Amino acid sequence: MSDRTREFARPSGRPSGRMPFLTAGSPQMVSNRGAREKVVLAPGHSAVDWEARKREETKRIRSRLPQFPMRLRKEDVKLHASRDDCWVSLGGKVYDITGYLDYHPGGVDKLLLVAGKDGTAMFNRYHPWVNFERMLDGCLVGFVL
Repeated sequence: MSDRTREFARPSGRPSGRMPFLTAGSPQMVSNRGAREKVVLAPGHSAVDWEARKREETKRIRSRLPQFPMRLRKEDVKLHASRDDCWVSLGGKVYDITGYLDYHPGGVDKLLLVAGKDGTAMFNRYHPWVNFERMLDGCLVGFVL
């Protein structure tokens, strides 16, 4: 039995077949070198709080749209690139993430780097395991043509 197998073996000595949630090289590993920056979120700004607020955010967004879903050009998305009006394209879909900015564990500044742009590559680089379609479903504005 290898050291790696022994590490995750059952008391009987047989491998459990399960790996720990965090593995070596995982982007979630905490280390001084290459660690992702996180910010301290204000009280009431956790992922659970975002889920509770999403319904209100959906109403706010949809009330401002001339139609839903919208068909947008990249030039249209670029017009929404500020802290007070922040749209981002992810996987060909456009989301108004203005209300989500303060809930992002990496901070507002990281999201503003892709404001008005396609943020798919950056999103997948830092957290490919996160389902943005589910997390931002209420923020959907439309689709990029």
